[in-house]
Amino acid sequence: MYWPRKFEAVDKLHAAGITPADCYFIKDHERLDILIRLCAPFIRPYVRSGELIFIFPYHRAMQPAPLSGYAGVCMTHREKICVIGLSTDTLAGKWGSDYAVSVLLHELCHMRFDDHDQNFIAQYNDLTIRFNQTTGRHIKTQCDISAYRNSFTPYGG
Repeated sequence: MYWPRKFEAVDKLHAAGITPADCYFIKDHERLDILIRLCAPFIRPYVRSGELIFIFPYHRAMQPAPLSGYAGVCMTHREKICVIGLSTDTLAGKWGSDYAVSVLLHELCHMRFDDHDQNFIAQYNDLTIRFNQTTGRHIKTQCDISAYRNSFTPYGG
């Protein structure tokens, strides 16, 4: 996917004290590229509207708290533009091959809803069902908030 505002996004990340994964870790970028291609139909509308300007990998150990404890993060700036980060652990499939897809869909939902409320759950379920129908995979949906909150904490984050 082409990111015309990538350098602007990277500047904003550095200003916030966040370091995207170094380009020397080619495997991280390859894994992210595969994930983006798989989820492209769900990402493209956000990119085309100008809301999502970049998706980047990051190493949790190299980040400030609380980012160091998250599998993924969605950061919205004053201009209502977003960048999404996915940890290299998530991209590597440390918690299963479908976990990275779940985290990316989760972060896309955060572009619309900050809290994990019923609206967020409904958006996540809708994206997940459409993803499953499109790809033939089976990513789990969430029925309620308590089940959802407990499902995204493989390492306490």
